Amino acid sequence: MKKCPQERRMNQRIMKQFQDAIKYHKAGKPVPFDELPCPPGFPSIPVGDSQPPPAASSTAAPQADPSTGGPPAAKQPRPDAAQAAEESKKTAPTPNVRKAPQSRVEKQLAFLIKRQNQFKQAALEAKKRGEIEQAKEYLRMSKGFNQLIDASRGGLPIDMNTVPVPPQEQIPTTSNIDFELVDAEDCVVAPASVSGDAAVTYAKLEEDLIAQIKMCAHTREHFKATGDVASSNRFEQLILHTKKDLDAVRAACKRGDTIPRFHYENRSFTIVQCNTDLNDSDCEACVLRGVNFNVQNPNDVDTYVKLEFPYPSDNPPQDRSNVVKDTNNPEYNHKVVFSIDRKARALARVFKRHSLKVQVWAKGGWFHRDTMLGQVKIPLVDLETKCTIHESYDLMDEKKRMVGGKLEVKVRVRNPIVAKQLEKVTEKWLVIDGF
Repeated sequence: MKKCPQERRMNQRIMKQFQDAIKYHKAGKPVPFDELPCPPGFPSIPVGDSQPPPAASSTAAPQADPSTGGPPAAKQPRPDAAQAAEESKKTAPTPNVRKAPQSRVEKQLAFLIKRQNQFKQAALEAKKRGEIEQAKEYLRMSKGFNQLIDASRGGLPIDMNTVPVPPQEQIPTTSNIDFELVDAEDCVVAPASVSGDAAVTYAKLEEDLIAQIKMCAHTREHFKATGDVASSNRFEQLILHTKKDLDAVRAACKRGDTIPRFHYENRSFTIVQCNTDLNDSDCEACVLRGVNFNVQNPNDVDTYVKLEFPYPSDNPPQDRSNVVKDTNNPEYNHKVVFSIDRKARALARVFKRHSLKVQVWAKGGWFHRDTMLGQVKIPLVDLETKCTIHESYDLMDEKKRMVGGKLEVKVRVRNPIVAKQLEKVTEKWLVIDGF
């Protein structure tokens, strides 16, 4: 069986670690047993110090030599068995046995088992509260740890950043961390032992850490809504680490300690853009407003819009907004959701060739028909790679001549038709180096 290059390099690194450990042992140097990985299927490396049993005492009582004819030595009285056992316990040297430090694999395994038990406990508590669906979800997540635990016992590497966080350790969502209630003594900016510059620095550190927690919580909820559990767990871990730094900074400021070592770095995150409030079969068109329509009576004109969606092509659906009176800068805010079938081949063809047509009409007076002021056509081809189109379009007549005025329109789908929309976001990230 051929091994992948990554696994081959990993095995070579492990072999190099054991070769170095053997060299250290032969040279009499200390060996870092806790850094050596445990081979699959074998227990951890025993590192306890054991001493050989003490040799028999050479100062035994001499016996009489029969050749010399000397008198035999007198026999000493033998103590009873209990006394002999007690004396042997007192005189026997205690072996110097120290507990072997846990290896990285053992710590990882203990961490996974702890997380699994936390999810089981959360499932039981949810069941007691009557939240059956939530209890089932926690139970499914706890069973998902079985594969991770088996892989850890087999010595396989595990990305700990993607391990789900139990509800006992989760940080509230952004709607709950916009503010927090504090006691009166916590409202002091800094103790008297902290100088003015240090107090300003502590306040800036706290502000930046809170902003990072909000950003991570918002992104976590976005990934959770899109179904990307691994990315959601990764940002949950970032929240936990940043929350620990925030608590440490607040405690140091309260004690009047010196400012911790810190630095800023640029971190890039790849975020999948998705309109999570829509379904896969929805295409939302929203006519927001009109801008400076070219009419003779700008303060007395009453307008409305008509929409025509090109899919399905045999029976294009239409919609109409309410009438906005007495202005040539109307605020329509008209929203309509059209149904689409992503599995149909005709959908991609229609989006590539056709457009969403929006017409602006002015109400006529008595015995007068409504007149069309202009129309716009929004190409839907951009929805192949984007999930949102938001632009202002010039009004044109049927001969594609501009008639004056603009119309702001937004078109949204849950995910792009062809490929996902990936956006790289760079954030200025605060890192606390130490206290």
